[in-house]
Amino acid sequence: MSELMVARNAFAGTRWKLQTTVSVLALLTAVCNAAEAETDNKPVLWIELGGQLEAISRSDSPFTAPFLTQTPTPDPYKPVSPIEAQKAPHFAFGGEGSITLDPKGTDWVLVAAVRYGRSNGKKHLHHQSARPPYSYRGRSGNGIFTIPITPTNNKSADTIAEYTESHIIVDFQAGKDVGLGMFGRGSSSVVSAGVRFAQFTSKSSANIHAEPYLRYAPAWPPSFASKYQLKSYFRTYGLVAHSQRSFHGLGPSLSWTGSAPVIGNPDAGEFDFDWGINAAVLFGKQKANVDHQTAGYTRYWGHLGAGAFNRTALYNNPVTVKNRVRSVVVPNIGGFAGLSLKFPNAHVSLGYRADFFFGAMDKGIDARQSTDMVFHGPFASISIGLGG
Repeated sequence: MSELMVARNAFAGTRWKLQTTVSVLALLTAVCNAAEAETDNKPVLWIELGGQLEAISRSDSPFTAPFLTQTPTPDPYKPVSPIEAQKAPHFAFGGEGSITLDPKGTDWVLVAAVRYGRSNGKKHLHHQSARPPYSYRGRSGNGIFTIPITPTNNKSADTIAEYTESHIIVDFQAGKDVGLGMFGRGSSSVVSAGVRFAQFTSKSSANIHAEPYLRYAPAWPPSFASKYQLKSYFRTYGLVAHSQRSFHGLGPSLSWTGSAPVIGNPDAGEFDFDWGINAAVLFGKQKANVDHQTAGYTRYWGHLGAGAFNRTALYNNPVTVKNRVRSVVVPNIGGFAGLSLKFPNAHVSLGYRADFFFGAMDKGIDARQSTDMVFHGPFASISIGLGG
C-alpha cells in the first residue's frame, strides 16, 4: 500500500512539474510576442517624392510644302532644314509622388501615385545666301556703258517653330505581399491590381518664309528708252500651321513589384535591389486639331529709276482645317529597376524606368496617323515613413 502511495505521489509531482514547465514556456512565449510587437515599429504610411528625366520617343509629322526643297544652302555641310526645326524636344522633366498605406497585421498595401512631365521647345532658324554682284549694260549717245550693281535681295529662309508637350499618369492600386521572404530576409514581392489614368497633350506651330529662287535680267536690254527695264525677279513662299493633339484614357492595371536586400542592416542602413513590371489597357479619346496654309508669289523688280514692283500669285491655298476625334484602346506596358538605401523610417531610391503606350496619339496632318508614346529615363526619389 505504501508503495502505491509513493508511486502516486511521484506521479503527482511529475505532473505538477510538467504543468509548471508548460506554463513557464507559455508565459515566456507571450512575453516574447509582446516584446516583438512593441519593437515592431514599421511605418504605416509612406510618403514618396521624386523627379525624373524622361526621353520621349515620338515623332509628329512635320508641316511640309513643295518649296521647302528649294531653300538656300549657304554651307554645303550644314544644309538648311525647316523640317528639322520642327522636331519635338527629346527630353521632358517632371516630378512624381505617391502615398502608400501599409496597415499592420495584414499583407495588403494600398498605393496612390502620380507622375507628371513637361517639355518645351522653340527654334528660330535664319539662313541667307548672298547673290553675286552683276552688271547692267546700257546704250547711250556716247556708246555703251556698264553699271555695276550690288544686289540688295538674297536667297533666304526663316523658320520659327514652337512645341510644348505634357503628360500625367495617375495610379490607384491595392496589392498583397505574396512572397514575403521569398528572396531572403526582409524581401518582398507585391502583386497589385487597380486603375490607371493617362493624359497626353501637345501643341506645335510653324511659321516658314522662304525666298529660294532668283533670276537675273539679260545683260543687254533691247532698249534704254524705257525707264523700267526688267532686271530680275524672285519668288517668295510662306507656310503657317498649328496643331493641338491629345489623348485621355482610363482602364484596369496590374503590377508586380519586388525588393531584395543586397548588403547592410535594416536598422543601420541597407541597400536593396528593386524591380517592377506593369501592364494596363486604357480606353479613351484621341484628338487632333490641325490647320495650315501655304502661299507663293512671284515678284518683279524694274530697273533703275524708282524701281518698279509687281507681284503675281503663284498659288494662295485656303486655310485647311482638320478636326479629328476617335475612340481608341491603348495597351500599356512598362517596368523599372533600381537600387534603394533603406532605413527604418526613410528610403532613398535611384533607378531607370520605361513606359510604352501603343497607338496613343494621332500625329497625322490631313489624315489620321497613329503613333506610340514612349517614356524612358532615370528617376530618383525619397520616401518618409510615418506612424508605427
